[in-house]
Amino acid sequence: MSEREQIQYVAVKELRFAPQVRERIDEESLKGLAVSLKEVGQQQPIRVRRDDDKPIVVDGERRVRAARMLGWEEIACIFEGRSLSEAEVTQRALIANCQRMNLSGLETARGLRQLMEATEWNASETASHVGFSNSSVSKLLTLLELPIAIQEKIAAGEIAPSTAYEIAKVRDENKQLELADAAAKGDLTRDATTRVAREINGKPGSNAAILKRIRVPLSTGSVTLSAESLTPDGIIAMLAEIANKARRLKARGVPDATFFRMLKAQ
Repeated sequence: MSEREQIQYVAVKELRFAPQVRERIDEESLKGLAVSLKEVGQQQPIRVRRDDDKPIVVDGERRVRAARMLGWEEIACIFEGRSLSEAEVTQRALIANCQRMNLSGLETARGLRQLMEATEWNASETASHVGFSNSSVSKLLTLLELPIAIQEKIAAGEIAPSTAYEIAKVRDENKQLELADAAAKGDLTRDATTRVAREINGKPGSNAAILKRIRVPLSTGSVTLSAESLTPDGIIAMLAEIANKARRLKARGVPDATFFRMLKAQ
């Protein structure tokens, strides 16, 4: 706080909120913040700007909402000494939110895009002003290029942004949707999504990726299968053949070392 900035107390009911980059505020987190305010009081004033003599919250919306939960009549504020442009308000809101409680990947991406539109900054300039790396900004903006159905899965927490970024590398939208469904169901990890995406892109125009090797996690370990072209039926047949060979060798009562050598030789 500079020497010229002074703390003022403003009626909570008079405070208004500007459009925020955060789309949803978790009620449980607000309750936790309310408990904190009740226990130790307001440790940091919120920042406010005037718009037609109305106090608009620049930084501190969650604290205001928590104060309302507690029935507070007033809250400590610092008024900005000059009027702020839309770009400056967006920038401050984005940075403040990121420094406190992480936004979702999509919320951050939309906030970055909003900031770029308001300032006409390119991705690199935006990254330097917000404090992100160029690659982080690029990856986040890529999420906004995905179909709405996939963006909804990201927003719902069904797909991690890092996985969604790998899906975005696939050029075929139908394949993107298939990968998103598999990832949301837990059938594909991020690393598996990366591999499948590369395989799909490596064969332009193909209706399906040619998978030659797969590692299947099991409850007690894993098994790796490879072939010129793996298919669901082929994988089932290979596993069944391995199981049958293992049963036959086990029935012969050979020592474990011999069992493994013979199974590998077959």
